Amino acid sequence: MNRIKLIITGVFALSVTWQAYPQESSVYLLGSGGSFSPLLPPTGFAGKSITSVYRASKYADRNGDTEKVSDRIYGFFQQFTAFYVTRLQLLGANYVVGGMIPFATAEINPSQSLQIRSRLFMADPYISPIGLSWQKSDYQLFAEYRLYLPWGQYNADNIHNVGKGQYSHIISLSGTYFFDQFKTWSATLMPRYEFHGQRKDSNIKGGSYFNAEWAVTNSAHEAMDFGLTGYVSLQLTKDTGSGVPPDLRDVKDRVVALGGEWGVISRKIKTRFALRANFELYGIDRPIGTMLTLDVYYVPNRILFEEY
Repeated sequence: MNRIKLIITGVFALSVTWQAYPQESSVYLLGSGGSFSPLLPPTGFAGKSITSVYRASKYADRNGDTEKVSDRIYGFFQQFTAFYVTRLQLLGANYVVGGMIPFATAEINPSQSLQIRSRLFMADPYISPIGLSWQKSDYQLFAEYRLYLPWGQYNADNIHNVGKGQYSHIISLSGTYFFDQFKTWSATLMPRYEFHGQRKDSNIKGGSYFNAEWAVTNSAHEAMDFGLTGYVSLQLTKDTGSGVPPDLRDVKDRVVALGGEWGVISRKIKTRFALRANFELYGIDRPIGTMLTLDVYYVPNRILFEEY
């Protein structure tokens, strides 16, 4: 199974690879965003801890056909994000800056074994020098540019890396809309476009991607919410360079996932805790697994924490 790979990355470049040629994948860690992720405070700081575990025992080939793999794929990811919403106004929105520091494992868990042979490394961080937050009474929008920096553990000769060894860019426009004045139902959509630079020490340049996460949430209880979640990732352009094997040059990755989320809100400390699971249903040229995520989001937001 030397063509199997896992590259999972997040609001930093988090990647897990397991082949001599790790064909590029989305730099964004799919499943990181859930209900209310685009919400920010009117001004001041917001911070989030995102802890994710990925498990997979199947692999989808270039035709979308799946087969079980002899070694289970395991990934642990820890991301720390911070944003600052300034008083500066541009285009009717507050100007926002931010960034994230990630850590990840880069090992596999042999089947029939309870021991996870993993080491935690720093992955590729990102900075967000340009962000705009539009805040209305029934919706919020957040536009952002991210630059991923190749500072994570990476070696072109390694088959286990958590860094990608390249600069990457993401442009996004995400938002949350509340359907009624009591904020009982809401919908969140987070589409992103990403593109990559040349990979260090190799003649490989990954193709561009369109990713989208979504959530539909019921907040009838003032301290809890429940919702459906999901994500899709589509590779738009092919990987290029002489380092790409001839039989993989025309392959474009795909993945679709569906899941659910349970959130608990603490108004006293302006924090939302959320447990989320996304189950991958379909893919091309990638593992098919489950992403479990725990969010701790400090966000003194007027919509989310207004009194009933």
